[in-house]
Amino acid sequence: MTTRLARVWQPGNSQVRVFLPDFWVKLLETPDHGRRRLPKNALKFEVDTKMSRDDVRQYLERIYELPVRDVRIENVWGEIKWNAPKDYRYRKAMWKEDDKKMAYVFLSKDVEFKFPDIWKVDHEQNDLEKAREQFHRDVTNSKFVNRDRDVAKWYGV
Repeated sequence: MTTRLARVWQPGNSQVRVFLPDFWVKLLETPDHGRRRLPKNALKFEVDTKMSRDDVRQYLERIYELPVRDVRIENVWGEIKWNAPKDYRYRKAMWKEDDKKMAYVFLSKDVEFKFPDIWKVDHEQNDLEKAREQFHRDVTNSKFVNRDRDVAKWYGV
Protein backbone atom coordinates (compact mmCIF):
# COMPACT_ATOMS: atom_id res chain seq x y z
CA MET A 1 0.00 0.00 0.00
CA THR A 2 2.93 2.34 0.24
CA THR A 3 5.24 3.71 -2.38
CA ARG A 4 7.70 5.25 0.05
CA LEU A 5 11.19 3.84 -0.04
CA ALA A 6 13.03 2.79 3.07
CA ARG A 7 16.06 4.90 3.83
CA VAL A 8 19.43 3.57 2.82
CA TRP A 9 21.00 1.33 5.45
CA GLN A 10 24.46 2.20 6.61
CA PRO A 11 26.64 0.21 9.01
CA GLY A 12 25.82 1.09 12.61
CA ASN A 13 22.23 2.17 11.91
CA SER A 14 19.36 0.02 13.09
CA GLN A 15 17.03 -1.38 10.45
CA VAL A 16 13.76 -0.23 11.98
CA ARG A 17 11.31 0.40 9.17
CA VAL A 18 7.88 1.89 9.51
CA PHE A 19 5.62 1.66 6.48
CA LEU A 20 2.92 4.31 6.39
CA PRO A 21 0.00 4.27 3.96
CA ASP A 22 -0.12 6.85 1.20
CA PHE A 23 -3.87 7.30 1.68
CA TRP A 24 -5.93 9.03 4.32
CA VAL A 25 -9.39 8.31 5.67
CA LYS A 26 -11.68 10.66 7.62
CA LEU A 27 -14.75 9.44 9.51
CA LEU A 28 -17.80 11.67 8.99
CA GLU A 29 -20.81 12.01 11.26
CA THR A 30 -24.17 11.11 9.74
CA PRO A 31 -27.56 12.30 11.01
CA ASP A 32 -29.62 10.04 13.29
CA HIS A 33 -32.87 10.79 11.48
CA GLY A 34 -33.99 12.02 8.07
CA ARG A 35 -33.35 10.73 4.62
CA ARG A 36 -29.55 10.89 4.89
CA ARG A 37 -29.37 8.58 7.88
CA LEU A 38 -27.50 5.29 7.65
CA PRO A 39 -28.09 1.92 9.31
CA LYS A 40 -26.39 1.31 12.65
CA ASN A 41 -23.76 -0.93 11.08
CA ALA A 42 -22.79 1.61 8.37
CA LEU A 43 -20.05 4.26 8.41
CA LYS A 44 -19.38 7.20 6.12
CA PHE A 45 -15.80 8.16 5.33
CA GLU A 46 -14.22 10.87 3.24
CA VAL A 47 -11.30 9.14 1.56
CA ASP A 48 -8.41 10.05 -0.69
CA THR A 49 -9.56 10.52 -4.29
CA LYS A 50 -7.09 7.90 -5.54
CA MET A 51 -8.51 5.12 -3.36
CA SER A 52 -10.62 2.34 -4.82
CA ARG A 53 -13.16 0.28 -2.90
CA ASP A 54 -10.60 -2.49 -2.47
CA ASP A 55 -8.11 -0.01 -1.00
CA VAL A 56 -10.73 1.22 1.48
CA ARG A 57 -11.60 -2.35 2.47
CA GLN A 58 -7.97 -3.36 2.99
CA TYR A 59 -7.17 -0.12 4.83
CA LEU A 60 -9.96 -0.65 7.36
CA GLU A 61 -9.44 -4.39 7.74
CA ARG A 62 -5.67 -4.30 8.16
CA ILE A 63 -5.12 -1.10 10.12
CA TYR A 64 -8.30 -0.89 12.23
CA GLU A 65 -9.31 -4.58 12.09
CA LEU A 66 -12.94 -3.82 11.25
CA PRO A 67 -15.22 -6.59 9.93
CA VAL A 68 -16.05 -4.94 6.58
CA ARG A 69 -18.93 -6.53 4.66
CA ASP A 70 -19.36 -4.07 1.77
CA VAL A 71 -17.87 -0.80 0.52
CA ARG A 72 -19.59 1.65 -1.80
CA ILE A 73 -17.92 4.69 -3.32
CA GLU A 74 -19.46 8.06 -4.25
CA ASN A 75 -17.60 10.76 -6.16
CA VAL A 76 -18.69 14.28 -5.22
CA TRP A 77 -17.89 17.15 -7.55
CA GLY A 78 -16.39 20.27 -6.07
CA GLU A 79 -18.48 23.42 -6.11
CA ILE A 80 -17.79 25.85 -8.97
CA LYS A 81 -17.56 29.57 -8.18
CA TRP A 82 -18.85 31.74 -11.02
CA ASN A 83 -18.15 35.41 -11.73
CA ALA A 84 -21.89 36.01 -12.37
CA PRO A 85 -23.93 33.09 -10.99
CA LYS A 86 -27.31 34.26 -12.38
CA ASP A 87 -26.15 35.09 -15.91
CA TYR A 88 -26.05 31.62 -17.46
CA ARG A 89 -25.16 32.86 -20.95
CA TYR A 90 -22.03 34.89 -20.24
CA ARG A 91 -20.81 33.59 -16.91
CA LYS A 92 -17.29 32.24 -16.48
CA ALA A 93 -15.90 29.87 -13.91
CA MET A 94 -13.57 31.62 -11.49
CA TRP A 95 -12.40 28.54 -9.58
CA LYS A 96 -13.54 25.09 -8.57
CA GLU A 97 -13.18 23.39 -5.21
CA ASP A 98 -11.46 20.03 -5.10
CA ASP A 99 -13.51 16.92 -5.78
CA LYS A 100 -14.21 14.57 -2.90
CA LYS A 101 -14.70 10.86 -2.63
CA MET A 102 -17.06 9.38 -0.05
CA ALA A 103 -16.96 5.75 1.02
CA TYR A 104 -19.97 4.11 2.63
CA VAL A 105 -18.71 1.11 4.60
CA PHE A 106 -21.12 -1.55 5.80
CA LEU A 107 -19.88 -3.69 8.67
CA SER A 108 -21.14 -7.15 9.59
CA LYS A 109 -24.73 -7.16 10.89
CA ASP A 110 -23.86 -7.87 14.51
CA VAL A 111 -21.67 -4.74 14.78
CA GLU A 112 -23.29 -1.44 15.79
CA PHE A 113 -21.38 1.84 15.53
CA LYS A 114 -22.17 5.07 17.32
CA PHE A 115 -20.21 8.20 16.46
CA PRO A 116 -17.91 9.05 19.41
CA ASP A 117 -18.81 12.07 21.49
CA ILE A 118 -15.41 13.68 21.89
CA TRP A 119 -16.58 16.89 23.56
CA LYS A 120 -18.87 15.77 26.35
CA VAL A 121 -19.23 19.31 27.67
CA ASP A 122 -22.47 20.98 26.67
CA HIS A 123 -21.29 24.31 25.26
CA GLU A 124 -24.80 25.78 25.08
CA GLN A 125 -25.33 25.12 28.78
CA ASN A 126 -22.00 26.78 29.63
CA ASP A 127 -22.91 29.86 27.56
CA LEU A 128 -26.30 30.04 29.27
CA GLU A 129 -24.68 29.88 32.71
CA LYS A 130 -22.24 32.66 31.75
CA ALA A 131 -25.11 34.84 30.55
CA ARG A 132 -27.02 34.24 33.81
CA GLU A 133 -23.99 35.18 35.90
CA GLN A 134 -23.51 38.35 33.84
CA PHE A 135 -27.19 39.23 34.27
CA HIS A 136 -27.03 38.77 38.05
CA ARG A 137 -23.90 40.90 38.26
CA ASP A 138 -25.64 43.68 36.33
CA VAL A 139 -28.79 43.49 38.51
CA THR A 140 -26.84 43.61 41.77
CA ASN A 141 -24.81 46.55 40.49
CA SER A 142 -27.95 48.50 39.53
CA LYS A 143 -29.17 48.39 43.14
CA PHE A 144 -26.13 50.38 44.28
CA VAL A 145 -25.79 52.85 41.41
CA ASN A 146 -28.86 54.99 42.24
CA ARG A 147 -29.07 54.38 45.98
CA ASP A 148 -28.84 58.11 46.92
CA ARG A 149 -31.72 59.16 44.65
CA ASP A 150 -35.29 58.69 45.75
CA VAL A 151 -37.85 58.86 42.95
CA ALA A 152 -40.80 58.98 45.35
CA LYS A 153 -39.82 62.47 46.63
CA TRP A 154 -39.86 63.92 43.12
CA TYR A 155 -43.44 62.90 42.44
CA GLY A 156 -44.69 63.76 45.89
CA VAL A 157 -45.72 60.24 46.70
